[in-house]
Amino acid sequence: AGLDRIIKYDFHFEKCMGKNVDAKLFAALDGVKEFTAKLTGFDGENVTMEKDGSEITLPFNKISSLRLTVEF
Repeated sequence: AGLDRIIKYDFHFEKCMGKNVDAKLFAALDGVKEFTAKLTGFDGENVTMEKDGSEITLPFNKISSLRLTVEF
């Protein structure tokens, strides 16, 4: 995936596994709609990420966009 490309296809997830991603949700989760986390899994329907030592699993259709975190 390019630096600003949305991660949405299986091969994007494979390339980005273990990297930090910026997630934007359609609806807030615990009062938060945007966060950065490490991408740890994707099974075709659910996305798993690690944030602050906790695992988060969300249905892919609840995520409005998922992009690689750009770090300089």
